[in-house]
Amino acid sequence: TNIDRPGSMFRRHRESGSDTTVLAGRVLNTGENRLLAQRTLRPPGVPLDRPLVTAVGRDWDAMLAPWRAQTRDTALLFAAVAAVSCIGTALLHRRQRALDAALLAHQARERQDAERLAVALNGAELGLWDLDLRTGVSTINERWCSMLGLPF
Repeated sequence: TNIDRPGSMFRRHRESGSDTTVLAGRVLNTGENRLLAQRTLRPPGVPLDRPLVTAVGRDWDAMLAPWRAQTRDTALLFAAVAAVSCIGTALLHRRQRALDAALLAHQARERQDAERLAVALNGAELGLWDLDLRTGVSTINERWCSMLGLPF
């Protein structure tokens, strides 16, 4: 097969004038997409009528296959991490909303209990004096002060 045809990688190498070329493209003889490294050799002391050209090539798709596999694997790993992160964030937000709802319900019950105690104390005309022994904070109401003749 004559590889010195117009547009062939061999012809492009010779026309470049360089001793070394690296070309990528479709090989005219086989139609394969290849990466081809070519070198022109002129060994001293060896009588040749034309220079010797050597070429080493590799199929382009075979060369990129490991990179494509690594890219695919990395993309799948990233997608899995993103999915787990999204699910974790959604569960965290759900838990936070539940805790906020429980806190609001607890605060509402405390207000309701405080109002109920105030109504009961006022209705029975009782005074309130409360001492928290852990903190030393005491709480009194207006009726307790009036019963002892103290200002509130």
